[in-house]
Parts: sequence; C-alpha cells; structure tokens
Amino acid sequence: MIIRFHWVHAAAILASIGSNAFGQPYAWKSITQDGAIECIRRFEALSTLQAQVVSPPNSNAAQPYWQYFDMRGETCDYAVGKDPNALFRKTDRLFFLKSAKFYGEAYDPASFKTRMITVNKARTIALDFMKTHYIKPDLLSESDMFISTPDDGFSRDYMFRFSQRLENGIFGPSVCEVNVDTILGRVVRYEAKYYPVNVSLKPFLTPEQAVDVGADEIDMSPCNGGHLKKMRISSPDYLGLEQFIYEMYIQGKLSDSDKQSIYEVDVDANTACVLYTDDVTDYAAKITDFKYKKGANPFKDFAPSIPVYYKNKKTTLSLPPRLIDGYPYVAAGYLSKVKSVNEGTMDFRSGNSRGSLQCSIGSKDYILTGEKLQTEHPPAMVGKECYLPIEMINGLLPISYDKTKRQLTLDL
Repeated sequence: MIIRFHWVHAAAILASIGSNAFGQPYAWKSITQDGAIECIRRFEALSTLQAQVVSPPNSNAAQPYWQYFDMRGETCDYAVGKDPNALFRKTDRLFFLKSAKFYGEAYDPASFKTRMITVNKARTIALDFMKTHYIKPDLLSESDMFISTPDDGFSRDYMFRFSQRLENGIFGPSVCEVNVDTILGRVVRYEAKYYPVNVSLKPFLTPEQAVDVGADEIDMSPCNGGHLKKMRISSPDYLGLEQFIYEMYIQGKLSDSDKQSIYEVDVDANTACVLYTDDVTDYAAKITDFKYKKGANPFKDFAPSIPVYYKNKKTTLSLPPRLIDGYPYVAAGYLSKVKSVNEGTMDFRSGNSRGSLQCSIGSKDYILTGEKLQTEHPPAMVGKECYLPIEMINGLLPISYDKTKRQLTLDL
C-alpha cells in the first residue's frame, strides 16, 4: 500500500516565456568520466572523495540524454548523467541492504515500527536537504510525500517529491526527490533533474480539442467528455525542445464495445500528437467530472507528420517534421532565433554554431551560412510554428531525409 500526502509552499510562480510556442532550444551537455566524479565531489563538498566507475554511459541507450555514469563510493552509489542536469542520483547502499552498519543495530522491523519519526520531521529534513543541494531550489514550490507499507508492516523511508509549479497549475520539467529513513532521519536517496522552461505556457490546443484528438486516437465514439488530470512540461527532446502535455481522462464507448470505458490519453498541446494511452477504467472509476466536451481538432487538415528514427528505432520530436505539398519540412523552433533583420525576415543560428540562416515566410530566397540560395519550397506556417524546407537546415541540424522511405533520421 502507498499513502500520499501533499503540500504547497510559498515560491515565485514563473511567468510565461513569451507568445511564441517555443523559446531557445536546450543545449545538451556531455561531460567526461572525470567530470562526473567532480559533480559528486561538489555535491558532497568533499574534494578528496573517490568514486569507482561501475559502468560508463551506454551508447545504445534509447535516447542520448538518458545515458549516465554508474559510480560507487565507499558507502553510496551515484548515477550522473552525461548531462548532469538530466540526472543526478545518490543512493545509500547500506540502507537498502538493511545493513546493521547503517542502523547501528540489527535490522528489526517489529521494534523499528514503534520508533518511527513523524512525517513532518522527515519533511523538514528533506526540504533542508533539497534547499542545500538542488541547483535552483526556489523553482520547486510544491511537495508530495509517498510512503509504502511492506509485508512486515515497517515503512523504512518517506519519499518526498519536490515539483516545479508554473502559472495555471502547470507542472514544470524540473523535479527533486528526497528519501528520508524513518528511524534515524537520514537522507538515503536523492534524485534531481533540472531544465529551463522553453515552451510557452499558452498552448495551441484547448483541453476540449485534446479530448477530440484522444478520442480519435483510441476510436472512442461516442465520447462523453474529458477530465483534465494534469498539465505538464516534458524534459527536452533530442534537439532541445520541450512539450506542453495534457494528461486527460476521457470517458465513452470504444467503437467495438458496448461498455463505458475510461482511458488516460496524453496529448501534446502544441502538435496534437498522442504520446500515451491506457485503459484506466478500474483505476479512475470514481471520477465523475468529465466537463471537457469534444472540440474540433485544428490539426486534422494540417500537413501529415513524417516518421523520425534514431539508431533504427522510431521516436518522436516535440515539433514533428511534416510533409507540406509532398515535401519534407522541419520546424524552425529547433534553431536559435537571433533577431528579425527587417520586417518579415528571420535570422537563425544553429545551437552548435554550425552556421546561420536568413529567410522569410513565403519567400523562395534565403541565405544559408553566407551563401545566397533559392528553393522551390518556401517557409510556411503550421499552426503557430514556422516550418522550413529540409534544404534550408542543411548543416544546421543533425537530420537527414530518406526520400524513398519518406522518413527522417537523427544523426546524433
């Protein structure tokens, strides 16, 4: 059984980053093994700390930014992402081994469960630890507590999740978790992720339109309506952009069934891409407020998206590439917009300084890294986003297009 508690504490609510759907793409970092050790030393404030590498980052990981170093200290294990913002985790090995060396006495659940510290005391410990170790503690304005009760009846630790809350209750991409043991009040696990927000908090789709997108995806007809479970910002994708996601419960009948069902459907609110679906009829049976009725999906008549592959596996981008008049286009949001040179002209730089681009919506003329060129496929708008023909981003983004398969490959 897992019990959950919830707190909100004072912190500044972040403002929207602007009227455009996306800001500057996040620049993924890539540290070395020595850099990972230095991250641990800074975290522990111990310049002489030694850590053994258990395994280096796996180059075959499903996504590059999921790669991390497994490292082992004297009594603790660490995981340090190749981009430390993507993952930093510390785990007390002796605690999870139920070692007498951790408790100073033999592990005895019957005795221990009568001596547990209070939730409030544990939360104070966790909050203090987060504030002294997290990169930007003022971002995390809300906390939840989870406690599990195993078969022996002794809950060994409280887990506190400190979340970023933005305007309108939107969950941000930054988070920190702190586990505190229930006997000694020691922090036994810490995990942190941090990303700046680079997607607008004013999405293109409404919740009603997201219900329509989700119902179409799972073939639910009729659909009684939707319940908005959560709005959240994802971590950045391969090329550095985040997603504004509606997590919805939608109720109705699937086209091949006579019974009422409830499905969770996660929808990207800027692209209408469905990211996740699951039958939660039993889990969400108590929900009765399905107030969001289907609204027309504005993406139904948009250009179709193009499949994207990384290491021969199909994946997704926050802004999917599209076929416009049968030709491949990539979202300009993946380039860093520097300025408008004059009215209607956009000036871009690639995040890795590979080159630059100047172009205008509807114009066939453009300048790619100083060379004046022309295209038969001018930049176009899809929803609120500018899309560029594939040749305009040549050399600026690690993307290639296969005309035969009609698919894009990320060359990371």
